[in-house]
Amino acid sequence: MADSDTLARLEAVIAARRSADPDSSYVARLTSIGVAKIARKLAGREIPMAILPTGTANNIALSLGIRESSESLIKSWANAKPRKIDLGIARGRWGAERFIESFGLGLLAQTMRNIEPMNDASQQKFQTRAEEFQHALREMKKVVERTGSHKYAFEIDGADRSGAYVLVEGMNIACIGPNL
Repeated sequence: MADSDTLARLEAVIAARRSADPDSSYVARLTSIGVAKIARKLAGREIPMAILPTGTANNIALSLGIRESSESLIKSWANAKPRKIDLGIARGRWGAERFIESFGLGLLAQTMRNIEPMNDASQQKFQTRAEEFQHALREMKKVVERTGSHKYAFEIDGADRSGAYVLVEGMNIACIGPNL
């Protein structure tokens, strides 16, 4: 079956599940940001979540070893065994926030804030991860040229790591942003 047929079936499932109980079932086509939001909502509950990577970075899916075609993944869901993923927790003056990919301050966080609205506004879509990565590097260079290090006070696993940094990034998967 062609990949477009698979995606058409998935769209039909999404449409049919829109009225499903959100406390027990989700079907959605999301970016990594959306996947992370759903994962945070489901944290600590016994509700499985399947990921069908359709973007360019697919960091969460890749970190979980999900590399199959859409067709293969959809066919495998009926017999799939759930795997757990740990969420990180960042605490600060704002309170506590769970994260699935990363939580950061400084260079990378500012770069991502610059890139996301630009992508949304222009509907710019990258054909490959390499294109997205190169775009992010260009944007990071611009941010570095405008800013320097900042003093941050923080602990990691109970150890004080305070100091002046260009970036601080807590990660719980192998890649963040555009496969960095």
